[in-house]
Amino acid sequence: MDTNEPSIELTERQRRLRELLSELKKSRGSFTLDEWIERWENLVTYLEDGYNEGSDVDDYVHELWKRHKVQEKLEAASVDIQRGVAAALDAIDNRFKRMTRVDHANVLARFFCHGGEWWWYRLPATLPKAMAATLSSLDDPSIPPSASP
Repeated sequence: MDTNEPSIELTERQRRLRELLSELKKSRGSFTLDEWIERWENLVTYLEDGYNEGSDVDDYVHELWKRHKVQEKLEAASVDIQRGVAAALDAIDNRFKRMTRVDHANVLARFFCHGGEWWWYRLPATLPKAMAATLSSLDDPSIPPSASP
């Protein structure tokens, strides 16, 4: 170790802050289109395997941002890249649609002001218990009570 360089020991809080800043940097767009598509597909697989019972509306909205980021990256990509990923993305989107239902009551807009793309109008076909509890608290008869058993 060079004795001319100061020794810097980070506290646990400082290390955690660095980790959070690194995560924030990644979430602000340093992921590639392929990485966002992979994240979107991971959500779809997660829905197919049974969405976490503890997941709430905020968790789900956070997950839907993955599709939003795919769209942002796709719109910024060349036509060749758009064509290259179209079939794979359509397949993932179709799997997502099979695992969700249309949100006719536009429930998510009550929690988050979204851009209006089709994925913001879909809810899990079977709502996790935490999400069902939150939605039932809205006391809206247009929201079907579909919680997991």
